[in-house]
Amino acid sequence: MMQLVHIALVQWHLFGREDLAIAGDTAILGQNRSGKSTLIDLIQTVMTGGTRRWYQFNRSAGETGSRKSERTLRGYCLGQLNEHEFLREEAVTNIALVFADPQGVRPPVSVGLCIEASATEEAQVVGRYIAPGIRVDTELLVEQLEGNQQRSASWALVRDRLEQSCNAKGTALIRPDGPRNHIREYMRQLFTGRRHSDPERFIRAFVMALSFEDMRSVEDFIYKFLLAKNDINIGELRESIQRYRDIQKDIHELERRLAALRILAELVAKFVSLLEREEITRGVARLAALIEAGSALLANIKERRDNRASVEQTQRMIERCEEEIKSLIEQQDSLVAQSLAEGVAGKRAVVQSELRAVELAQEAVSQRLQARFIAVARAASLLDHRERLASLKLGALFQSLEALKRKSEGLAPPTWPREPHEMEEVIAGARETALANIAKILDRRDNAITQRRKLQEEITDLVERRDRARTGQVALDERTIRLMATLERENMRPRALCQVAEIIDPDWREAAEALLGRDREAILVEPAHAPRAVEILRSGRDSFRGCRVVNTRRLNEQPSGFEANSLATIFASEDQLAMAFIRFRTGQVRLADTQAELLGGGRAIMRDGAYNSGIVIEVLRTQDLKIGRAAAPLMEAELARQIAERQGWVATHLEAERFHDDIRRKLEPLLEEVPVADRLDLLAEAIDQHNVTRIELQKRLDRISATVDPAIQQGLDRVKLQLRSVNDEKDELVGRRGQLKQADLDVQRRLGAGDGQPGSWNCLKARRLAFRDRVRTRAQLVALRETYIAQRSRPLSRVTQEMSKRADEARDTYRACEGEIREALGHYRASFDSTAPVATQGSITSEIKPWVSSNLQALEENELIQYRRQADEAAAQIGQLFRTAFIHELNARFNDLRTELDNLTRALKARPLHGEIYTLHARPKEEFASLHRLARESENDDQVFEALFGRGTPRNEEHAQALAEVERLLSEDALDFTAYQDYRNYFTFDLRMEDVAKGRQTSFDKRKGTASGAERQVPYYVVIGAALASIYHGARRQYEASELGLGLAVFDEAFSKMDGPNQRTLLEFYDDIGLQVVIAAPSEKRSVVYENLDSVIDVFRHGDSASAETVRIKAHARAQMRAANPQHLSDAVLITRLNSPASDAAE
Repeated sequence: MMQLVHIALVQWHLFGREDLAIAGDTAILGQNRSGKSTLIDLIQTVMTGGTRRWYQFNRSAGETGSRKSERTLRGYCLGQLNEHEFLREEAVTNIALVFADPQGVRPPVSVGLCIEASATEEAQVVGRYIAPGIRVDTELLVEQLEGNQQRSASWALVRDRLEQSCNAKGTALIRPDGPRNHIREYMRQLFTGRRHSDPERFIRAFVMALSFEDMRSVEDFIYKFLLAKNDINIGELRESIQRYRDIQKDIHELERRLAALRILAELVAKFVSLLEREEITRGVARLAALIEAGSALLANIKERRDNRASVEQTQRMIERCEEEIKSLIEQQDSLVAQSLAEGVAGKRAVVQSELRAVELAQEAVSQRLQARFIAVARAASLLDHRERLASLKLGALFQSLEALKRKSEGLAPPTWPREPHEMEEVIAGARETALANIAKILDRRDNAITQRRKLQEEITDLVERRDRARTGQVALDERTIRLMATLERENMRPRALCQVAEIIDPDWREAAEALLGRDREAILVEPAHAPRAVEILRSGRDSFRGCRVVNTRRLNEQPSGFEANSLATIFASEDQLAMAFIRFRTGQVRLADTQAELLGGGRAIMRDGAYNSGIVIEVLRTQDLKIGRAAAPLMEAELARQIAERQGWVATHLEAERFHDDIRRKLEPLLEEVPVADRLDLLAEAIDQHNVTRIELQKRLDRISATVDPAIQQGLDRVKLQLRSVNDEKDELVGRRGQLKQADLDVQRRLGAGDGQPGSWNCLKARRLAFRDRVRTRAQLVALRETYIAQRSRPLSRVTQEMSKRADEARDTYRACEGEIREALGHYRASFDSTAPVATQGSITSEIKPWVSSNLQALEENELIQYRRQADEAAAQIGQLFRTAFIHELNARFNDLRTELDNLTRALKARPLHGEIYTLHARPKEEFASLHRLARESENDDQVFEALFGRGTPRNEEHAQALAEVERLLSEDALDFTAYQDYRNYFTFDLRMEDVAKGRQTSFDKRKGTASGAERQVPYYVVIGAALASIYHGARRQYEASELGLGLAVFDEAFSKMDGPNQRTLLEFYDDIGLQVVIAAPSEKRSVVYENLDSVIDVFRHGDSASAETVRIKAHARAQMRAANPQHLSDAVLITRLNSPASDAAE
C-alpha cells in the first residue's frame, strides 16, 4: 500500500526548511496557532495542485473566529503575520509530498509544487510535478549561496534537478499543465489499479474530508462531503423564462390596464346614462312647467275677461239702484214737506241732532277705551312667545303681563275693565317692567339686523365669485392679477401655480389647497426672469401686498423626486417649474389615513385637513378652491351651496329681526305715558254719562213722533225702509264691484308677475326660454315624449316637482360618478399613463369617452393579441429548452447521484463496523416530486411535456397537476428558479444502520437524539472513509493489501468527541479499508495519539518562526501506553490494582 512517508517544505508560512519523515497513521500535534493547520493546508495545496477552486484552507486557521478562513496561498508563501505584515516581501516556495510502499513492492512517487509570490502580486504556481521513483527532500529544493547561505531554489533549478534524478532512476519527470491533469497524473501513479477516471470527484471528497466538522443532519453531510454542487447551466432557458415572465408581466399589466379602462368605461357609460336621464327628466320637468305656465296664463286671462264682464254687469245694476234711490228720495222729500207743514218735523230734527251729537261723543270715548284695551291685549300676547324669549330673561315682565291677562280675561270694551282703578295700577306696573326690559329686545333685534346685513354682503361677494366660476375662471386675487399683468408687459410669461397644476385625487383636494394656502397664487416665471420679478414685487409692495413670486432659480437646485407616499403625488402638471415647487412645498409631507399615521413622525396630513407640522397639530381649512381646471366647476357648486346656506341664515336673521321688532311694536303702546283724560276710570265714567243722556233724548224723540199724522208717518217710514234696502243693495253692489276690480287687479298683477309665478307672461316667457335652452332639437323632444306621456295623467305641478327631483338625483349621482371618474383617471395616470387626460367639467363626454373607447379598442384588438401570441411563442420555446437543456441535464445528474450512492452503498456493505452495515438512501422531496416524476418518465417517453402551457391535453388528473406545478415553476415571478438547478435539492437523505446479526434497521436521525457525541460522529467518519476507499481502491474489495495504492485521509481536529477506544476502533476500520490517516490535534490529545497512531509530528512556534519534529511510535510502545491507561481496564482489574500494596504500585 502506498503511504505518505515524507513532507518537504521550503519557505511555507513560518517554517523555513523542514524534512518531516512519517510512517503509517500520523498525528500533527501542537498548541493553538503553533502551525498544525499550516501543515494540513500544505498537504491539501499539493493534492489540489495549488488551485483555489478546490482547496479550502482549514477554517480553524482563521484568526477572527469567523467560519471562513483568512489564510491564502500568498499569505502562506510570504509568511503573513497579520493583515499588513509579512515575514518575506517575496518568496519562492517549494513543497512536496513523498509517497512510498512500506513493503517495497512499488517504487516511491514524489508530488510537489513550486510557487512564487510577492507583496504586490498574488501567488502563482509556476511548477507542478510528479516524480516517479525518487524521494524528494529539501536538498533538491534549496540553492546554496556564498557564505554558506541558502535560499529556496527557483523552479528552473528544481526542475533540472528533478529531471536528472528521474533520469538516474530510469523514469521521466511528469509536469502537468494544470491542476486537473496534476491530480489525474498522480492518481495514475498512486491509486489502486492506477484509477484516474474522475479527478474532481476524488479531490472534492479529499478536501471535504479534510475540512469535516460535526454535522447537524445527514442532509448537511451529503451536501458538504459527498455530492458536489453541480448546478445545471440554464442560461438560455432562464432568458426564455425571463422573456416569458416579462411578456406575462406585460400581459398582466395590460390586463390591469384593460380592467382599469373597463372600469372607466363603465363609469363613463353610467355618467352618460345619468346625464341623459337628467336631460330627459329635466326636459320633462320644463315641458310640464311650460304647459303649467301656459295653462295658468290662459286661466288668468279667462278670469280677467270674466271679471271685467261681471264689473260691467254690476255697474249697470248700481246705476239702476241709483235711479231707484233718486226716486225714493224724491218721495221722502215730498212726505217730509207734508210733515213740516204740520210743525212736528222741526222739533223732531232738533232732538235728532242732539242725539247724534251724544252718540258721536260716546263713540269717541269708546274708541279711546278700545285703544287702551288693544294696547293691553297686544302686550299680553307676548306671553304666547315666552319660550322663544326665554333667553332674554324677562321674568318680571311676564309676571306683569300675566296679571294684565288675568284682569282682562273674558272681557272687552265697554264692559272692560271691571275695576278701572286696579287695572290702571296693574298697567302702570307692567309699564315699569317693560321700560326696564325693552333694551334687551332692541339689542336682539339690532344684532339680527347687523348679522343679516353682514351675510347679505357676503352673499353679494359669493354671487360675484360664483358668476366668475361659471365662466371657468380661477378666482385670483386682484393684486395677483395686477402683478401678473405687470410681469406680462415685460414678456416674462408669468403663471400662477393654480393655473398650471392639477389635483389628480379629488379626495385630497381640500387638504392640499388648505396646506398650500396663498402659495396657490404663487407666481412662476422662468429662472432667468426671477430676479427682475422679485424687483418688481418689491418696488410695488403697496400695490402688490400679499403677492408671492417663486424663486425659480433655487428650484433647479432642488433634488428630483419625492417620497412615494407624499402629498406631492396627488399633483400633476406639465410645467416642470410648477412640479418642482410642489415637490419643494409638499414632497416631505406624508399622506396619513389614520391618526396613528398622522402622529408617526415628521410632517403629515389627513384628508380632513388635520396637519402635523412635526411638532404642532392643527386642522387646516380653505374657503375656496383654486387649483386646476376642475376647481372652477367644483367652486361653482361649493359657492352655490354657500350662497344657499347664507340665504337660509339671512332668512333666519330676518325672521328674528321681524319677530323682535314686532315685540317692540306690541310693547310701545304700553310704554307711552297715558293722558289724564284717558285714564280708565274717567273713560268709564264718561261712557256711563253719555248712555244716560242718549236714553233721555230717545224718549223725547219718541214723544214727538207720537204727535205726527199716522198716514204721513207710515209713508215716510215705508220710503225710508225702501231707501235703506236700495242703499244696502247698492252698497253690496259697490262692494262686489270693488271686489271684482280688486280681483281684476290681482289677475293683472299675476299676469305681470315675475318669472317665478305661474300664470304670468314673464313666467311663460322664462319657462319657454328654459325649455328651449334644454330641448334644442326635435330629437330631444322625441326622446322625452315617452316619459312625459307616462306622467301626463298627474297634476302638472306634481310632474314638474317629481321630474325635477329625479333630475336632481341624477345630477347628484353623476356628479358623484364624475368624482369616481376623476379618481379612477388619477389612479390610471399614476399607474399606467401620465399623459391620460384630466376630467374636467364638460370633458367627460367630449374627451374622456372617446379616449377610453379608443384605448380599449387598441388594447383588445391589437396589443393584447400581439403579446399573447408572443407569450405562446415564448412558452413553446421554454417547453423545448426545458425538455432539452434542463430535463436532460437533470436526469443525467439524477443518474450520477444514484450511481454515487450505489457505489457508496456497495463500499459500505463490504466494510461493516461494530457489526453494522451503513447505507445511504435518497427519496424525492414532496415539493419537487412532480418535476422529479415527470423528469424520470421523460427518459422513456418524449411526449411527457407536450401538454405544457396548454399546448396539449394532459393524460390524467395527476399529469395535469404535475404540469401545472411545472408551469407555476416557470411562470411565477416570485418563485426562485435557482433552487431547481441544484439536483441535490430534489431529495431528502437518510443514513441507516443495519445490524448484520439481527437484520434490524435504524435511522440515524432517530438514533442521534439519544446518542453521545462519539456515536453521532462515528457514522459520518464511516461514510467518509468508505467514500474515500471506494475512490482510491474501488467499491468492492477486489485487491489484496499488498496491491493497494494510495489511501490518504487527512483530518483537522478529527475524532474530537471520541475517546481512545472509539478512536482506535475507527482507525482499525480505516486501516482495514486501506486508508492512511493523518490528523491534526492539540497537544493535550498526546496520550490518546500515542496509544493509537504510528508517528507524530510535533510543531513548535518561536515568535515569528516555527519548527517541527517527528517521532515514530512502535507497536510495543502503543501496547504499553494502552495497558497503562485505566480507561482500558475492566472493573475487576481496577479493584485488584487499587487493593495491591503501595510498594507493588511503586514497582
